[in-house]
Amino acid sequence: MYDLHVDRLDWLFGLSSLQYLDMGSVNLNTATDWLLSINMLPSILNLHLSFCQLPNIPTSLPHVNLTSLSTLDLSENSLGPQIPTWVFNNSRLVSLDLHYNSFQYPIPTALGNLCNLQTLNLLGNDFNGEINRFKESFKGCIKSNLEDLNLEGNRLSGHLPDWLGQFINLKSLSLSYNSLSGPIPPSLGRLSSLRELYLSENSLSGQISPSLGRLSSLRELLLFGNSLSGPIPPSLGRLSSLRELDLSANSLSGPIPPSLGRLSSLRKLDLSTNSLSGPIPPSLGRLSSLRGLYLIGTSVSGSIPPSLGRLSSLSTLALNSNKLNGSIPESLGQLSNLEYLYLANNSFDCVLSEAHFSHLIKLKRLYISSTSLVFNVSSNWVPPFQLKHFVMDNCKLGPRFPQWLQTQKELYYLSLSNASLSDTISNIFHILSSNIQILFLSSNSIFGSINNSHIGKTTNLLYLSLSSNHLKGSIPLSICQMKTLRYLQLSNNQLTDEIPHCLGDLESLETLDLKNNFLSGGIPSSMNHLFYLPSLHLSNNKLSGQLPPSMKNCTRLVTLDLRENGFSGRIPKWIGERLTLLKFLTLRSNRFMGNIPQQLSLLSQLQVLDLSQNNLSGTIPESFGNFSAMAIANKTNEAIYSDEVFQMPESILVLWKGVQDEYNSTISLVIHINLSGNDLHGEIPKGITHLFGLQNEIFPDSQPLSDGDKEAKDQLEIQLFYISMGPGFVVGFWVVCGILLFKRSWRVAYYNFFDDMGDRLYVAIARKLAQFKKNKGLQGMRGLPSTPKHMPHPCALPGHKSS
Repeated sequence: MYDLHVDRLDWLFGLSSLQYLDMGSVNLNTATDWLLSINMLPSILNLHLSFCQLPNIPTSLPHVNLTSLSTLDLSENSLGPQIPTWVFNNSRLVSLDLHYNSFQYPIPTALGNLCNLQTLNLLGNDFNGEINRFKESFKGCIKSNLEDLNLEGNRLSGHLPDWLGQFINLKSLSLSYNSLSGPIPPSLGRLSSLRELYLSENSLSGQISPSLGRLSSLRELLLFGNSLSGPIPPSLGRLSSLRELDLSANSLSGPIPPSLGRLSSLRKLDLSTNSLSGPIPPSLGRLSSLRGLYLIGTSVSGSIPPSLGRLSSLSTLALNSNKLNGSIPESLGQLSNLEYLYLANNSFDCVLSEAHFSHLIKLKRLYISSTSLVFNVSSNWVPPFQLKHFVMDNCKLGPRFPQWLQTQKELYYLSLSNASLSDTISNIFHILSSNIQILFLSSNSIFGSINNSHIGKTTNLLYLSLSSNHLKGSIPLSICQMKTLRYLQLSNNQLTDEIPHCLGDLESLETLDLKNNFLSGGIPSSMNHLFYLPSLHLSNNKLSGQLPPSMKNCTRLVTLDLRENGFSGRIPKWIGERLTLLKFLTLRSNRFMGNIPQQLSLLSQLQVLDLSQNNLSGTIPESFGNFSAMAIANKTNEAIYSDEVFQMPESILVLWKGVQDEYNSTISLVIHINLSGNDLHGEIPKGITHLFGLQNEIFPDSQPLSDGDKEAKDQLEIQLFYISMGPGFVVGFWVVCGILLFKRSWRVAYYNFFDDMGDRLYVAIARKLAQFKKNKGLQGMRGLPSTPKHMPHPCALPGHKSS
């Protein structure tokens, strides 16, 4: 925000000896005389007009005469699209800062004549095209003195040019966040004065040039977020001045070079998200200045070397999501400056004792998970730390809820899912801190009833999951006191009675999951207050009655799962008219009657529609062929919804020929229609046979189909997808995972994520597909794009860049 506003600058005329002027963040948007006034300052050396909303000026002003100027800062003024040519008339310029100005045109060749220029900052503009196009702009004497060149955050493309190696005095080169491709040229190894090299978030490929190991003055080397491959050059171990090395989010392979242990000045080492192999070199324990070690998702294996316990300056150790096994060395307990310890998603087989934490006095976040890991401390243990995050999923922590957590007064994120806990819910809430905001205790053996008194001191909760336990009784009214609650998951318990009417007061709620209980009654009409609710799961209860019209106000709903209850009446038209964001609608196994409302076809984002096992009658609406989300081929896996804290896991159950399967990680790829088990009649709408983008999937060349081909294609689709069908009449039909079942590579990817569906569906489909391909000469099918897993719990690592 601007605190000062100036309309005129003619008051500068009398300051003939003024050498330094800084009006940064002063609003000059009406000061049309600013350049004229500045031009009357013959002695001005340093001019700073950053973030001033300068009014647009002509690009060419021949009478501008700022010959004494050495520093010019016009950044953050949106002066684009073209750099004013008068800027380059100032031959004594040492520093020129034009960042964030929306410049688009090529850099003028006059730039090369600024022989004294040492700093050029063009960050965050809109320069585009091949970077080699700017070769002419960087010819001339500018190469002799330029020390800092920043072209970060533009739209430059093409290969890094060799001529960058001619800037022999360059100390900082920033080209991150562009679209550069190709290899890193060995000529950069000639920049002997270079201290900072930033090439992150491009599309650079090939191997890291070993010549970078000759940059003896280099302090920061950031290459994260590219497509670099091959081994990490051992020559990088010669960079004795290096303070930060970030090679994360590439495709690097091979072992971590032990030579990196010679980087005695290194403060941060990040090799995360690569395909490395082998153990963590014990030599890394010699990095005495190291503060952050990030090896997340690198596939390193073996045990954690005890030598890491000698890293006395270490504040972050992130080794999660690897193939580490064996024991966790007790020497890590000596890291007295450690604040963040991430060891989750490995295969440790050991017992954690008090010795592992003996000197961790600054520890704030502890993430550990491994099915063979046992946490064994005495009942009266008092930890030396005050945790804010404690995540210990899939470990053996129980059977009793840890008494020592009562000492953790600053704890606000606790996740102990599948931690072998067997304790009463009352004891757990008695131990918990009143500061707790995120609580995940699913998949344990927690028992008892949730009483109103239990909730009293935890009203600040944002996320609460007690699913898959042995909880009984009713949902306490005191939950409604959690006014900031976003996520409530009480599924897979033995809860009874009605859904509390006051849940409608939780206006911040984004997920309500009460499935697989014994809840009765209807859906409270108060649900109309849940304006921000994307996900509602009430399936497999004893709920009944009609859907309350007030639910039409839940316009943010993406998932509505009401299957296996006793709901009755007609399917409301307002589902299609008002709930326009729905992707997953499952009303299976209820008592709905009457016609299927054609308004459901307004749900353009719908991927799953399950109305099976009801009392529906009439015909299938012709407009059902308009489900545009089902017609998109080659869908990519993506988050269903997320907030600023979590990407919350979503799941849906799909019934296929009596077999029910749950989709989680690949839910965004699922396409499914099931109308079976009703009293529907008439023909299948023609539009339905054109869903799923099958033109592109079956006929890769996308050539128009002849009448014979269309007939054969339609016949194949009917054979595959409309399984239970009488001649000309619908007795029941399924359309399940159109593309997944059609393509083996997709199917394999799906099975890698999920359980043992096996090949029971694929065999029958493969036979028919082979027969059809033989008859029609079909080509091979394309494969499934990569579908990265998401983590239900965050690891927001301080100081760790994320792409």
